Amino acid sequence: MPSTKRASVGGSDARPAKVPKSGKLAQVAKGLTASDLPKDVRDMLGEMLGPVLGAKKESRDKFQSKVVELVEGVLAAVDDALKSKVAEAEAFISEDDHAKGELDSKATIREGEAATKRANVLAKKCELAEAAKSFRRAREVAADTKAQGETAEVEVTCTLKERDMLAGLVEDLEKPAGDGHTDCLVKKLSTIALSESIVVALPAVLAKASSDRSSFDTMVLTSVREELQTRIAVADEVIQKAEPTRVANADAMRRTGFAVEEMKGKQLNSADAYWKAAGEEEQLTSEVVELRAAIRKLRDTSRKHLSFNARAKTSLEAFHSGPKQAFEELRDAVETPLEPVQEAEIQPSQ
Repeated sequence: MPSTKRASVGGSDARPAKVPKSGKLAQVAKGLTASDLPKDVRDMLGEMLGPVLGAKKESRDKFQSKVVELVEGVLAAVDDALKSKVAEAEAFISEDDHAKGELDSKATIREGEAATKRANVLAKKCELAEAAKSFRRAREVAADTKAQGETAEVEVTCTLKERDMLAGLVEDLEKPAGDGHTDCLVKKLSTIALSESIVVALPAVLAKASSDRSSFDTMVLTSVREELQTRIAVADEVIQKAEPTRVANADAMRRTGFAVEEMKGKQLNSADAYWKAAGEEEQLTSEVVELRAAIRKLRDTSRKHLSFNARAKTSLEAFHSGPKQAFEELRDAVETPLEPVQEAEIQPSQ
């Protein structure tokens, strides 16, 4: 009879078995391929799967059992690696959710602060506009006050000049007659709107010496002198009355000047407060934009992590229902006991 002795798996005369292409053994081989073992080691284990896992559990020798344990360890490492990927993906998702919650909270807080600051900026803008109006009004009042003071000063100056001119004419009337002096005095007197009869008589009167003048000449000179004195008195009254006005105008100009400086300071302070608030609002708005951009970027990252987690779970489930289950079934397979054959009862022939 031909020998029934089974060849050893590790024997030198054993032909290398091919890696199975389908079935449970192919599933186990697929699981080995997913490990981080070197390719030649994976190939060697794959070639031993048929002889080792093809044998039932109770019929495996010590070497076969060792190979089964080795394959089981490799598949357990693959299982742990796949579970680690799932755990890593879930940790990423948890971190994403935590980070997103923090960013959302910060963005909400910053948006509230920006809204409050925006209202503050609007209030500061209104204050600045009001301060600018007050400053313009103060400058207008100061300008009007200055103009009024200058007008009053011009009037007083003109009155002073007029009085000095009139006083000079009175003095000139007392000077001795002379050709040049007479002509000059007549010209000056002709500018002060004397009566026409006096203006006509003056040249002849002034040309005479004091001793040669008649009573009419004396009357003419007296009339001119009285007119000049009257006008000098009017000028003195105007000058005296103008002095309190000049003092009041000077005081008003000082007060309006102080008001302009005060309004200018308030406008500058309002401008500083406005630009400061506007800068703070701009900073808060910029932070909100950056936070919202970070949230959008985190959403993209979270989608990738969710996709990675789904793939990792699918790979783990596929491994459990494929290589791992196939290995466990082959590993635990036992011989099916044969049912005893019952001899048929021989019936006696009739």
